[in-house]
Amino acid sequence: MDVPLGIPETPELAKLMKFSGLKIDGIADMGIHGILETLIKVLVELNDRHTVVLTNVSHYLQVAQFKLLSKAVADAGLPLLIIEFSEIRRQRLFADCDYHYIDSDFVLW
Repeated sequence: MDVPLGIPETPELAKLMKFSGLKIDGIADMGIHGILETLIKVLVELNDRHTVVLTNVSHYLQVAQFKLLSKAVADAGLPLLIIEFSEIRRQRLFADCDYHYIDSDFVLW
């Protein structure tokens, strides 16, 4: 085609990955902890500073895995919000996190 196109000198890596259809092979075999570690690595490499929001992560991770995830996120300096739906306070599990319990009717904070 004879169409004038303007291409930025340095295209953003995140956009290149999205539009080229790149994917991570074997992600189904990694387990939830491996998937989350891979997510952290990709965000660090892309220098992505958007806040990542995950829900009910503790339902899928063992306590030791959750502590490793907390440390990896802290070491990477990523903004991360984890929302856990639970009927009980589990402050001990989230000792390394800035934890706030909100009850089911949003009365107790």
